[in-house]
Amino acid sequence: MSRSRKKHPVVPTKTVASEKVDKRLAHQAERHAVKVALLTGREVLPDLREVSDVWVMAKTGKHWVDPREHPEALRK
Repeated sequence: MSRSRKKHPVVPTKTVASEKVDKRLAHQAERHAVKVALLTGREVLPDLREVSDVWVMAKTGKHWVDPREHPEALRK
């Protein structure tokens, strides 16, 4: 396991480490939209991208860091 560390460390752009809450809300909205579509008799069910938007989530992106220059960015 001498090579178990990340070769290319990636950290989030904003202070939020995870999008867990945002993803949970998006999937909840999708399940609700599917339920409503089934009850109203729609033939085509809504997709996840129709009910949620990745641009409103807390984490805006990721970037690569050099662990030799920024060792504090990799500690979580």
